[in-house]
Amino acid sequence: MIPIDGGLKHRSASAGANYEEEVLPQIEQLLLHGRIDAAQRTLEAHLKQDPRSEAAITDLATLYHAGHRTDDARRLLAAYIEVAPKSLLARKRLAIMELIAGKISDSLTAIEPVMAATPRDPEALRICGDIATALKRPDHARAFYQRTLAISPDDAETRARLDALGTAPGESAARENTPAQRQFDCFILKADGYARLREDIAAIRSVPSLRIVTLRRLSSQPPGGPLDIVAVLSSRDTSNAAAEARLQSISSRFVLQFNQPKVEQALRELQLPPLAHFTREANAEIAAPYHIAPFQRYLLHQVGLEQLRANIVGASGLRITDTPHYQYATGNRGPYLRYHEENAGLRLDEDHFPESFDWQIKNYDPAADAFSGKRSYILAVRTGPATFLILDGLHRAAILAARRAATFIVAEPIFG
Repeated sequence: MIPIDGGLKHRSASAGANYEEEVLPQIEQLLLHGRIDAAQRTLEAHLKQDPRSEAAITDLATLYHAGHRTDDARRLLAAYIEVAPKSLLARKRLAIMELIAGKISDSLTAIEPVMAATPRDPEALRICGDIATALKRPDHARAFYQRTLAISPDDAETRARLDALGTAPGESAARENTPAQRQFDCFILKADGYARLREDIAAIRSVPSLRIVTLRRLSSQPPGGPLDIVAVLSSRDTSNAAAEARLQSISSRFVLQFNQPKVEQALRELQLPPLAHFTREANAEIAAPYHIAPFQRYLLHQVGLEQLRANIVGASGLRITDTPHYQYATGNRGPYLRYHEENAGLRLDEDHFPESFDWQIKNYDPAADAFSGKRSYILAVRTGPATFLILDGLHRAAILAARRAATFIVAEPIFG
């Protein structure tokens, strides 16, 4: 779907006061709480009263598309264009959806009347650039994006697309070094089952420089039940043109996308802790997740595998070799996949996804954390004369155990 920045993005100038002032705020609140089906029903009810509302029709098509009802979305727009052929907004939405579906010819058919009527429409120009990109005509795409920016110079989406194309022949390849500028985003996904959720998370993780901070399931399904609405909090480097372009290419997976400064508002509405909770630094030297209480001092211990214990959902005090994590690291994937499917987004964060675990198995280096560059010790507290309970690092401990490490370096935080 078209990314939505803190609300439905495409309010129509022709929308009636009833829709703008009464219906649209209801839709945005429903979406903010993950109730996409209810939002669709609300729009469907409104259209029974006002069946020619351009804004409601295009918004409903957008929500159908976000809810993976792509055929319904395109049929709704096509039917509306039949009775309202001058609706440029509906044509632009249909052009985007056809392009996402890989129907480049149909996308061109939808956008051509818009370009004929409003050749300086920046959104239409950007869509033409996207079509040219899909046709592997970078020179044409570059020209469309440059025309878009000449009209809307602050258009970050188009700027990212143009940068991703690189320089044209004859242009100077010299570019100024842009300092990293990290910002936080909150993505709302509609995950129709566990397999779809893993696909969506893998797509988000494919964005260069993006790091998923946490993931929470918003639906009221019981543990192990079908997945539905999921919120993903992430941070990314906005100066990375390739990352921005990649993010745009996967935006159809999002029901909502909140960028700073609206992330704080979204977290409040979702009844999640404030951003400061997820960004606090537990220790200046050791890589530790946000849920570890801050500590300044720590003790290092060299321990054997038999001295480590771990708590997982549903069991406590397990030996490392008795965890599904160890089974996964040694090649028996089934127990961990079942464990993750039952708890994903409820009691487990992003770093527990199988794809992330696979990356750790291949790349984990105890000397340094790949993201922060800090020391990557296993954090644990002493629970007996010779035993330690892991607070963070069970995946890493399982990997080292699978590598038959003789000893483990454990950092014991001194809290308070």
